Amino acid sequence: MEFTSILTKPFATLAAFDKLTVIAFYLTIVLAVIFTIVAVIINKTAKQKLAAYGKAVKSFTLGYAVAFSVMMMSLVVSDSVSDESFQPTIFWPIISIIIVAAVAALIGYVLSLTKPQFLPKYKFIALGVTLIPVIVSIIMLALYYKTVADYYEGASQAGLYVSAVILVLVLVCGGMFLSKRKGKQLSTRELAYAAITVALSFALSYIRFMKLPQGGSITLASMLPLMLFSYMFGIRKGIIVGVVYGVLQAVQDPWIIHPAQFFLDYPIAFGMIGFAGLFRELGFFKNKPVFAFAAGAVIAAVLRYLCHAMSGIFAFASYGAAAGYSAAAWGFLYNSFALADAAICIVVGVIMFGSKAFVRLLDEKSETELPPVSTPEE
Repeated sequence: MEFTSILTKPFATLAAFDKLTVIAFYLTIVLAVIFTIVAVIINKTAKQKLAAYGKAVKSFTLGYAVAFSVMMMSLVVSDSVSDESFQPTIFWPIISIIIVAAVAALIGYVLSLTKPQFLPKYKFIALGVTLIPVIVSIIMLALYYKTVADYYEGASQAGLYVSAVILVLVLVCGGMFLSKRKGKQLSTRELAYAAITVALSFALSYIRFMKLPQGGSITLASMLPLMLFSYMFGIRKGIIVGVVYGVLQAVQDPWIIHPAQFFLDYPIAFGMIGFAGLFRELGFFKNKPVFAFAAGAVIAAVLRYLCHAMSGIFAFASYGAAAGYSAAAWGFLYNSFALADAAICIVVGVIMFGSKAFVRLLDEKSETELPPVSTPEE
């Protein structure tokens, strides 16, 4: 269902997922207005407290976004196999992750104010406790999808899990070993850029030249803002922003039939866009920024395409068989839309990099730890 049609329908007639979407939409607007008004008041009455207020808002916003994303994802996954109501054996274990994590974070905050010396040890305890509902959720998902295995005619659950794990390792290793940055956390400025980036990509994703029947579309350079963010701020942070955007894509236009397929087609696939900054971060093509961007964007596009292809081979084989294709042929052919989508981004990006003013702007706004962008000598 399109988002605009959800907003115009009576709230009582909406499904659980659509109701949560409407609540999130209006609540976000209200919170944004409240935060802005409070910031203006603090700026006029107690300006010295503005920095602390900004940190509090940032922490709240992050938790708020994660909570709604997990709740929406749990509703999508729990209702992804049939038209029946959502499965409580899946939904509630996933929701318990939010509850446990929120309680652990609250206790950690109290300790930071009262007993900061215990905080390092508590972090490990909190992580272990939070892993319990995560493990339970994974087990419940596996048990549930095993009972509906007949739904996945021709699908390979083992292939889905193995390919998902391998591609997650690619993301993790890329962020750990290829990143040259010293800072690990997103600064306030980078968070602002990340929010703008995700918003731009999300808006552009609605401008579609073609939409495929089993998910996927060719858009108006919707991946370009993510590519530019990675180019400016590095692989590790680009991967993080890409993963966040992937979860939002799953909320926007979900086509989910299996948990591992969800990860392949959404967070992992879009997390691969973070590799667009690879060649700049490694210091290649210092005097040819357009080459550094284009080469990194090609790597990112191929990795994203590989994620979708693995999903097509192991999850959507029955669709290929119905069309007369083998699983491998269907996976690679159907998901070629990702290459077309990336080609538009690369072409537009190359045109933008043709402007020396644009390249200088990237250099000014990027962090200094990365090799600077250098324009060719005139």
